[in-house]
Amino acid sequence: MNKIQGITAAGLLLFSCILSGRTQLNYDTLKYDSSPQDQIQIKEVNLLNSDELKIGSIVEGIGTYELESTDKALLGLSITSSEKGGKHCPEAYESQEMANGSGSFRLLREIDRHGSFHLSVYPETQMGHYGQSTTRLYFLELK
Repeated sequence: MNKIQGITAAGLLLFSCILSGRTQLNYDTLKYDSSPQDQIQIKEVNLLNSDELKIGSIVEGIGTYELESTDKALLGLSITSSEKGGKHCPEAYESQEMANGSGSFRLLREIDRHGSFHLSVYPETQMGHYGQSTTRLYFLELK
């Protein structure tokens, strides 16, 4: 899929979710491993296309961040799972670039497996790629 098709698919997904309404979810911080200089704070977690947390539902995470450990990083919404299956290919709406300082985020993730939802910070390396995550916030689990 080229970049334009990806943007179009993401736009259609967002539009369909907006039409169907939101269901706000209760969540807890299950585990928080953080670089001392960086912070992630979740303000709201919603289901966009369902009122039940299940395979096929779309989860929306809204919040703020403080990035001080590096100039640039990638923030991603992921699911860690012990289920066997194909590798997940991230969509554009599941991550966003972060710049040093404060910012906000709104990320979406379609549930394709049971597991633990988390936000992760991946600092940019000297080669211009994103390295191993330095900060992880686990906040929701689908068993």
